[in-house]
Amino acid sequence: MSAKSVDWVKIAGLAVAILLLIGSQWYYANQNSQRRMQYEREMEIWTAQQKEKEEEEAARRKAEAEARAKAAKTEEGKSAEAKSGEPAPGDPVKTGEAKSGETKSGEAKSGEHDPPVMEAPKEIAEAPPVEMKGEKLTLTFSPVGASLRKASLATIYPVSPKYDPSQTVGLEILDEIEPGRLSLALTGIRIGDTTYGDLEARVWEEAENTEGFAGEEKRWTLAYATTVTAKTDPYAPVCRITKRFTFAQGDPYVGVQVIVKNLTKEKFAFEYGLRGAAGVLIDGPASDPKQGAYVIEKAQLASARLNDAEPTVTYVDVATAGKPDETKRSSSLDQNLWGNVHNRFFVASLVARDPTTAIKISAEMIHKGLRKDKLSDPRYQEDSLTVVMHRRRSSDVAAGASSESDAYAFYLGPSQEDNLTAFEESLQLPKPVQLHLTVQYCDVFGWRWPRVDLLGRLLLWIFKGIYALTSNYGVAVILLTLIVKLALHPLQRKQSISMFKMQELQPQLKAIEDKYAGATSPELKQKKEMEKWDLMRKAGANPLTGCLPMFLQMPILFALYGAFSHAFEIRQASFLWAHDLSLSDRLADLPFWPHHFNLLPILYMGMTITQTLMQPKPATMDPAQESQRKMMSFMPVMFGFLFYNMPSGLLLYFASSATFGMLESWYIKKFVLKKTDGSDSAPPATSSSPIPGIKAAAK
Repeated sequence: MSAKSVDWVKIAGLAVAILLLIGSQWYYANQNSQRRMQYEREMEIWTAQQKEKEEEEAARRKAEAEARAKAAKTEEGKSAEAKSGEPAPGDPVKTGEAKSGETKSGEAKSGEHDPPVMEAPKEIAEAPPVEMKGEKLTLTFSPVGASLRKASLATIYPVSPKYDPSQTVGLEILDEIEPGRLSLALTGIRIGDTTYGDLEARVWEEAENTEGFAGEEKRWTLAYATTVTAKTDPYAPVCRITKRFTFAQGDPYVGVQVIVKNLTKEKFAFEYGLRGAAGVLIDGPASDPKQGAYVIEKAQLASARLNDAEPTVTYVDVATAGKPDETKRSSSLDQNLWGNVHNRFFVASLVARDPTTAIKISAEMIHKGLRKDKLSDPRYQEDSLTVVMHRRRSSDVAAGASSESDAYAFYLGPSQEDNLTAFEESLQLPKPVQLHLTVQYCDVFGWRWPRVDLLGRLLLWIFKGIYALTSNYGVAVILLTLIVKLALHPLQRKQSISMFKMQELQPQLKAIEDKYAGATSPELKQKKEMEKWDLMRKAGANPLTGCLPMFLQMPILFALYGAFSHAFEIRQASFLWAHDLSLSDRLADLPFWPHHFNLLPILYMGMTITQTLMQPKPATMDPAQESQRKMMSFMPVMFGFLFYNMPSGLLLYFASSATFGMLESWYIKKFVLKKTDGSDSAPPATSSSPIPGIKAAAK
């Protein structure tokens, strides 16, 4: 083979396609392998711990049974002594002393189950909120409902690209949107057959407050407590609930503990609901929180069976949460791991440290527009979601005893795999809960496709690698477009050659049509099609070849749309005049619709129209082809308006793809089709646009 016959572009395209194919399989296999190994390793640890707990529980029960048997035997001996008036064998106590002791013992026995002496209830004055300002979070706790009232992120997450970094207030992520729905509040507690449901509205007592980050771990501890009394006279105390919050200075989460103390003289079991986030605000400034983007808050509920390697994640949006169908807005398996609410880039996730204690996680609506003091703030005029983790019915709590502490963790931060994985590792959970599943890139108007999501992760991984080399997000988008173009080039050139041969065969195909012009029988129609297919097969032309690049670009487009819309890495990434590649470029504001002048969609329309006009018309074209050509000439304009408010990163990809497509068309015409035909015949248009269905006018 001579040096001139080597087509280096084709070889480069094939190499890139092969590398991407191998890389995607390796990436997928490596991710699964790592997670499987981690799961198996932690499952071994968890199994050993469970076995140890079971052995300890069995030993404890055996000791309790022996103690009860011994106590019963002693009680029988004392009863026999009381009846005979003589001391039991081996008992040195005399009769009078025994009777006196019996009375004392009886008094102790009756007092053993008496409720503790309680002071008369006093009116609790509402204590001021407690603000904890850490390195990553600023949290404001309130005694009303013993809840987390507000939360904001550190200033390293600015509200917008135009945000003034000199301000000390970070991005507000959590607040009370619907009055009475409070984050980390108990929705109610059920003791026996009685439900007490006013816990979210009552004022709790401040039981503990270190009033700062204390100890070597720099941890702030705050506890609230409340006493639940019976609903009927004499309104005796039933239980005392303590809720403890722990927050380390450098953590992106707050720890939550719930302890229930039995104040009755009988044992009881309990269950309750712990609310997670109850008011995640839209990411953006109060003046324009959506910033022209498609924004909808969603909840994710993760549950798993005991032997599942990966949890099942249920997705709930506002429309689903408003429906009465409980099965579509709740998740309930052997282990209920976490429930979160997230906007485009940030997430609030409630994690159960022992998932077996939760019987269900459910999602509920947070209604908009009810805060009278926030009517002018558009962030409070959007319906939101909340999640509630329902505690499984506990084991019996003895009279006067306290339950074991139920522990949870509440994360507030970026919806980013690295951050979520680091948070999960810091919890040192007995089993992995796989919080990385929170991040989903293929989410186009509620439609999901796991393989496309994987493709989005791969493209984002390549994008981050390019950015690490170039330190420019726009250049990274352009180079990513070039890589995708090279990977699709072998198919594109095959499509172009096939279309060129189809153009050459038009006279012969028309002759076959004329030959069978009067045919009406199915046999003759079938024979006509067979002759046409046989002619195309011998010439190496296939009209279906043009569909293959289109179908391959569809998942790429969906993956890129998801990545540019939801990937935290793209948030506020700038390039030239586009201050945020996750939003439209907004070169200027307009006093009329569409309210913003976006340049990239116009550039994209201009390049695709120019590319169409550059393609020469075929020598012969029937009326149907001419009509199709005119229709296709309007497609770039239609798609330009359709994608006018799309993320500028995606429009930059479209524009770059159109530019590379023009170069590809020139290359195929100059160096590929000449070799195929041996002449300077005009080639057909190639589909260089990233929008499926936009092809050149000539066919």
